[in-house]
Amino acid sequence: MLRNYLYIDERKLDLLAQQIRTTKRETIKRQKKVSLSITGLGVELSEEDVWRELSTHEKIEALIAHLNVVDGLETARPDKVTAEEEGTGVPRGRPFVFETMLARRAIVPEAYLSAAPGVKHLAVWISDPDPTLYTNEDYIWRGTFLYLTELWLDDSGPSFWSGCSALQSIVNACQGKALNNRDTGESWEPFGRGSYDHPVKKLASIGAVIGDQRIITSLYIKRSITNEQCYIWNGEKRRVNDLLAYPIFIAAATQ
Repeated sequence: MLRNYLYIDERKLDLLAQQIRTTKRETIKRQKKVSLSITGLGVELSEEDVWRELSTHEKIEALIAHLNVVDGLETARPDKVTAEEEGTGVPRGRPFVFETMLARRAIVPEAYLSAAPGVKHLAVWISDPDPTLYTNEDYIWRGTFLYLTELWLDDSGPSFWSGCSALQSIVNACQGKALNNRDTGESWEPFGRGSYDHPVKKLASIGAVIGDQRIITSLYIKRSITNEQCYIWNGEKRRVNDLLAYPIFIAAATQ
């Protein structure tokens, strides 16, 4: 099925593709020969040359195939925070997720951005938790909001996230602060457990422009996960998880 790409992180895709070519040369089998019949000269391109000729879409397909081979790919977002992730926010397990979901795009305009001077806006795709996963058992929080940012807010690495939701980390980045900053003057930070407003509404409170919902498919890298998010589902106050992730690509669903 053809993909209608809405966003591609070409730089990160190329860096990953170079690693596949280096460590798994058999991943790409394509060969190409160029013959000049008039002169009788024949030129056979090397595998490295052939790799450079791959289209962006072919690199994406090669990456997905490689991740399947090395067991590095999930097909669903995590639905809970494990004991190892608690208080650190560093996701465990397979690093990549390939998921189709219902999501809404929020645009934080340049006027509200301090993180990246010169960047005209920050786009964040927000996907709700699966409400059927929720349980009201004490200290068990199931279901996860997903935030896909069309900009790397930092490089992956250990961070201390206790008491700081993934949504708060995005707002911190917009305001030029460290992602795990909790200097809000509130007992609970307002973009997580401090408010039961939906995360879309929370982002709108800092000037984000909210788009319509649509079905998208994305290959993304998990960055941070917390159990510090709250919202209301059908009149019920719920505490759930939220995951910040960096997409390699985002594509619209095709019919």
